Amino acid sequence: MASFFQSNLRELQAGLSISQVAGLISGSISLVHVILPLAAAVLVVTVIKNRRHDAATWSAIGYLLQNSFWPVILFADPASGNFKFKKRIRWRVFLLAVVTTTTPILLLPVVGFLTPRGLIEVIELSESTTNAKFVYVEDASYYGQATLQRPTDPIWRLCGRTKLRDCPNSHYFGAIGNGSIVMVNSSIPQETFSPFITNATSSTISSPMTIDYRNWYQSSRPDVDNKSTNSIGLFRSIQTIAQRDGVYLLEGLIVDGHNGGVGIRNHTQPIDLDLGAQWTEDILWIEPETQCTSVNLSFHFNLSPTAFYNAENGYIRDDGGFVDISPTEPTPWWNDHDPHWDEVGPSPDLQDRSQKLAWWNNQFTAQVLNITATANLSVGDVYYSQLKDWGSLASPGSLTVSNADGMYLDDISYNKTRRPFQPYGVRCSGYDDINSTTTEKAFMRCGYLWGVPYSSLDPQSLSPRYDPGSNWTQALYTCASAVKASIKTVTFESNGTVSLDSMKVLSVEPKAYATNNDLPYWAIEKADETFAIEDIYLFWGLTNSTYATSNQSSIEIKRQEEMYLPAAGRQVTYGHIADSFAAGSAFTVAWESAYEFAAAVKGASLDFIPSLSGENDYGLALRWRNLSSTPDGAANILNLIWTDLVASAVVGSQTGFETSSSLGPFTIPADNGSDYTVLGYRSVSPLVRHVRYSDFRLAIPAFIAAGIFSLAFLISLPLLVFRVVKFGVLKHYINQTSVGRAVTQVSVPVEELAVPGMGTTAWLNGPGKQILDIPHYGDSGKAEGTDGRDEDTEEEEREGDPALIRVPEGEFELLRRHRH
Repeated sequence: MASFFQSNLRELQAGLSISQVAGLISGSISLVHVILPLAAAVLVVTVIKNRRHDAATWSAIGYLLQNSFWPVILFADPASGNFKFKKRIRWRVFLLAVVTTTTPILLLPVVGFLTPRGLIEVIELSESTTNAKFVYVEDASYYGQATLQRPTDPIWRLCGRTKLRDCPNSHYFGAIGNGSIVMVNSSIPQETFSPFITNATSSTISSPMTIDYRNWYQSSRPDVDNKSTNSIGLFRSIQTIAQRDGVYLLEGLIVDGHNGGVGIRNHTQPIDLDLGAQWTEDILWIEPETQCTSVNLSFHFNLSPTAFYNAENGYIRDDGGFVDISPTEPTPWWNDHDPHWDEVGPSPDLQDRSQKLAWWNNQFTAQVLNITATANLSVGDVYYSQLKDWGSLASPGSLTVSNADGMYLDDISYNKTRRPFQPYGVRCSGYDDINSTTTEKAFMRCGYLWGVPYSSLDPQSLSPRYDPGSNWTQALYTCASAVKASIKTVTFESNGTVSLDSMKVLSVEPKAYATNNDLPYWAIEKADETFAIEDIYLFWGLTNSTYATSNQSSIEIKRQEEMYLPAAGRQVTYGHIADSFAAGSAFTVAWESAYEFAAAVKGASLDFIPSLSGENDYGLALRWRNLSSTPDGAANILNLIWTDLVASAVVGSQTGFETSSSLGPFTIPADNGSDYTVLGYRSVSPLVRHVRYSDFRLAIPAFIAAGIFSLAFLISLPLLVFRVVKFGVLKHYINQTSVGRAVTQVSVPVEELAVPGMGTTAWLNGPGKQILDIPHYGDSGKAEGTDGRDEDTEEEEREGDPALIRVPEGEFELLRRHRH
């Protein structure tokens, strides 16, 4: 209960809500109903001015006085009765009087103040759906501004890493001149892409032909398409979004800023809905996947006392990487002597690959440091040898991502041992780029991630101090990364206005399939063995049952929830895009860009790739510092770097209305004066206003008042309906208990006697005109016109007398007989 009042106090301090204002208004009205009759009674007493008035006027005065709560407040006769002697008010009358007087005074104002405070207005989903018009909505952010209109020429691709050649199903134009230059055809024939165009009417799942580079330029090559001009993808880093958490929308993409990943969607939203709506769509989702393993070797350095922020005196501490290393070489061996080293399959075990890479890394490092199996090792041992240059390479305020090649060793040792380091870092992925292309291997990229260092001054501090001479510690992880595609069900909500900012993503969930027969068909393009992995970016994506049930030699089809993108070359970054086939290259090139340049050199932007190390962005460095303390956090860092790069690189162009025949595009006037082009209809659940009650404790007084009212109503209504109590009877007692009529019944002469059943008009024109000598209140506190005796003495004398005003003895019997 204390928390209840505290929350209400905080609400009052923060400002009044609508329900609170309604409570104040309602409570104030209830108070007016109490206070106004009190004020009217005071005023009427002022108006009386101790004057004599006729009976009708005294009846009106009595109504005003008795209708207020002054009788209750002052314990006057009508409210209190005579409790001092034997004669008392009948208990039923007394009970009704207490309830009907205390309820308005004590309960109704409380009800008026508290009850409305529990009312809240909520915006909820309608129980019914409607077909809403959908329009394209552009992104007003820099991502929208940086996105060029889609090029008019179709998507094209180049094949051949060291020498251009036609891609599958394409045809040579022929040799030029002496044959030293080969003219290739870069167009993608229909037989290549048609299996991946699965779009039924109103499908929101993108295909490879509806994924584009966000930016592009036009150029020509002498050896491509007879020197025709083609659009070539261009990578331009737009903004660093790695600090942005949650799921949000950018031009052509849904971005997961928490786990990493993008959904491909050209954004549309419903219009002509006052409060907006919610709806779901199935979206092609491209998701990075990374697993990291700690090598259990921590790297240490000091900040130079003379050169601020520069590192020196690097060394390694054994945290178990040497002392706990298994003496058994993991299998398969990553060398040419074991033919099974490259058997990774289309669904790679990334955790296994990163663990094996950590073993080989520590094995080679131990060899460089002359650590043998017979050495007396213990956790905490430090090694300075071969690490003199490491301190100068380290940065206390950023992380590093690099190839797994032993780069932390001194030049001499590094040059001697790089030969075994480097190929093992590459073979972690299970293939060499020069191997024949295959649909049975997934793309994989391996490397190092160096966590953001933390200071020994205060390891738990969110923002460390960079004191000269302080000691810093940095963790090292070996990581393996891939990228996979799946279908996810995304729930959107709009608020009724037409802008990308008015839309938000409520949830992103893997698409649910009832049975295995409902799983989607995924396909990968097949290329002959003359193509090396580095020669071609293969088509991949969803296909339909028609291709799945036919004998297709050009594609490999599997029915499963998700698919890892096929193996691709690892020597191309976003700085060297050669064509416009974004679906084939952009998502794997992002991993190469991340491991090679995104955080390779502290603060440096290389090969068009922005620095995401945190060196030049302290907020980013703090996020990386928190994540890089664990292997899972390190993996998340790489996934977020991949997402940052992909968000700047690609855009979706499919709305889901491209093949809609139920409604052709048309325009309608918009509120801002421009026109919206309606693309089609889609089922949505509109948002509607509903009133809810938030806290039923606030309604307890109302429940009590309602109970009293209901009881009174349920008892009195049948009495009236079945004429147990007639309206005439009610009016009779109302008239007879009126002070003016009650007095005239006993004070008028017999010949002018007011008959009890006399109508109101007749009474007003007759006995009601009689001037009544009602005693007035004197200055001494006693009513004038009495003989000075107190009220108790007078009442004792009148006990048993039905008349309150004395009349002549002769008239008394006549009045008594008339009443009876």
